Amino acid sequence: MIIAGESNVYVGLKRPYEAFIGPNSLEKWNEARERSASFCGTCYFYHGNSCSQKEKNRRWTYVKPNGVHKNELDHILCKCKLFTDAAVLPSFQTRSGHRMLRAKFHSNNIKAMLNRMAHRRLPPTILEADTGERVAEMHDFEELSSIEEDFYKLVAAITTHQGWLQKKETEPHHLEDHGRNTTTVREEKESEELYP
Repeated sequence: MIIAGESNVYVGLKRPYEAFIGPNSLEKWNEARERSASFCGTCYFYHGNSCSQKEKNRRWTYVKPNGVHKNELDHILCKCKLFTDAAVLPSFQTRSGHRMLRAKFHSNNIKAMLNRMAHRRLPPTILEADTGERVAEMHDFEELSSIEEDFYKLVAAITTHQGWLQKKETEPHHLEDHGRNTTTVREEKESEELYP
């Protein structure tokens, strides 16, 4: 996800505890900067303008009508750290005081796939009740003198029979027989109407 546009935020220099704002900014920060930094921190957006190092004349995106004050008001935020470069296009003229901002991104499909795999949730393990009861019947789980000894005996019993405690196979979500019959009956009626 990419967010780009004018936000009237003077980002300023990176503070030590900010991970999503880069070290390259020339502006002094304003009050809106705190909201922007907390937004980037909570939603994991990287600030593209401050991640790339540019000369001062290649950083400003807006000039005030007096022509003296130049500020960096337009920003690009990205959900992942995909920025290779973010800069203004000085040759592109707009009638407003803004300059066109562009960013270059790189896409690494393997890294994205590995990132998705790292944050993937595994399906819950469902154990068969009958198998668990059989394992419980095979072992004598009497109360022992110490809790630790009782715990280690229980863990040993479960690990020796872990092959038996298999995951239940979930049933596929197919149409029931009644549903199948109604669709075939309807298809037969339609074919009879078309071809008497």
